[in-house]
Amino acid sequence: MDISWLTSPLSPSLGRADLHLWLIPCGPGDDSGLDQGEITPEEPITLSVLWPLLSRTEQERARRLRLFHHRQAYLCAHAGLRLILAQYLEQPPERICFIRGPQGKPAVAGPVEFNLTTSGDLALVAVRLGHPVGVDCERINPHRDMVAIARRLFAASEIEQLQACDTLERPRLFTRFWTALEARVKLNGCGLFHPPLVATGEPEIRHFIPQPGYIAAIASLDLPPLNTWQTHRLSLPDSARG
Repeated sequence: MDISWLTSPLSPSLGRADLHLWLIPCGPGDDSGLDQGEITPEEPITLSVLWPLLSRTEQERARRLRLFHHRQAYLCAHAGLRLILAQYLEQPPERICFIRGPQGKPAVAGPVEFNLTTSGDLALVAVRLGHPVGVDCERINPHRDMVAIARRLFAASEIEQLQACDTLERPRLFTRFWTALEARVKLNGCGLFHPPLVATGEPEIRHFIPQPGYIAAIASLDLPPLNTWQTHRLSLPDSARG
């Protein structure tokens, strides 16, 4: 199912039965011809408005990204996450403190649960109240050895379906299986090659199309129907978008 994104200045109201899904645009902006170096508030590029929102650790990670478009995507995604969570936590985005769960999943103190995924020119953030959530988004890519990857990570029934399906359909089916797997392990941060923590039940997984060429999946217990999700497109500060 395709998702329609709404841009609203209102702070969203989050109930325990709700799922809020945010899209953060991370596409090309004005790179000022800078392909190397670090982003600092003094650089003559518009993305520097996002820099003060990040923690020192996040800034260090951004500095290590040499290509501008990689730094831009990282800055938009992580500053965007802070801007989104600030609406629910009612605190300035730059003062949000992230903690780590038992298996390393980022979290905040309190009942607000979230998960971030990035792929290409977009990032997605899923938000729930009192229900852990995992989200994954991938660009459909036909240029990979899908069956070999599937044999390492997918269930036997999924491998059979991949091998039996039409060659042209295989990239889309592979991406559905992959995003479902990633969303499931991101639910508690267990990682692809580590056993998950004991859960209270089997999570539900739903797929959607955030924009053409991508497939995404969400995993959570007691997922509400897809047609009740609140879907928002984050509007970054104008000076951050060029």
